[in-house]
Amino acid sequence: MNEVSAITTNFTRLLALDAGQTGIRARVYDADSRAHELPELPGVRNNAPLVPQWADTIRTCIAMIDGLTPLSVAVGSTGCGARHLASDVLAGVADLGVQRVALAHDSISNYLGALDYEPGVIVASGTGVITYGVGAAATARVDGWGSQLGDAGSGFSIGRAALTAVMRDYDGRGAPTALTPMISQDFDDLEQAYLDVQNDPDWVRRIASYSKVVAGLAPSDQVARDIIRRAAADLVHAVATAAHRVGEDGPEGTKVATLGGVFRSPELKSDFAALLAERLPAARIVAPLGDALDGSCKLFGIPLDSPLRGKVSYAG
Repeated sequence: MNEVSAITTNFTRLLALDAGQTGIRARVYDADSRAHELPELPGVRNNAPLVPQWADTIRTCIAMIDGLTPLSVAVGSTGCGARHLASDVLAGVADLGVQRVALAHDSISNYLGALDYEPGVIVASGTGVITYGVGAAATARVDGWGSQLGDAGSGFSIGRAALTAVMRDYDGRGAPTALTPMISQDFDDLEQAYLDVQNDPDWVRRIASYSKVVAGLAPSDQVARDIIRRAAADLVHAVATAAHRVGEDGPEGTKVATLGGVFRSPELKSDFAALLAERLPAARIVAPLGDALDGSCKLFGIPLDSPLRGKVSYAG
């Protein structure tokens, strides 16, 4: 019997959430372990209290499944920290019949989805970025510190670099780039672009969206290509750091799984692989087994002797 089957057999129904900044994905397992994907919901806002957002999302999901209460709820979310307790989430939805909650940062759910319970390193780069390493007895989170303090190699950092390059091209400080005419289309007046971005309530996602423009122009535009190369170098640096901290940087090598929309760029994937081979010659890039939502489904099944176990908050 697989882990999800065991969970749903013992606890009737499971609701798993993958709560990101861009959107929240949800999956429900019935008593017979059949999975049902629910429509995607708006993402969480890290500048507002998270526990009420998670509780509201759980309520919305339960309403979507005709009020059939999932007795187990597993949440992997961006912004989740040590101050966030599963017991607080459970208190907010206990009236619905929810009996237990598992709560973890999305670095944990991303890891479980990609590499299950095995040692290795994952790097997930979308709007933000998180790198997570797991060894025999230790774990290490690298970056994932948000757009203001970190997220090097993320979609946001690539988009920000693109906007910077455009403004430098516009005022004569930087190299000419095809990014300028492409991105200028989004603004009535490029000299007012900084105000438009600052006043956009969804400014993080807006800036991150330009990473797609950079990826599209990278094969033909040197400025875009350099931005992609720097992002790949940042991601490799994070992976090597995580591997070193958990003892997975030895000659025997380690698994490295890449996730997230940033890795859809062929140029970034190629740069990442080449730079990783220089930094960690024995490392093996592997295809992820699944994604963060798959990982959320595994939060209740983490072995007791795994260093990941203590990174999850449980209640009920």
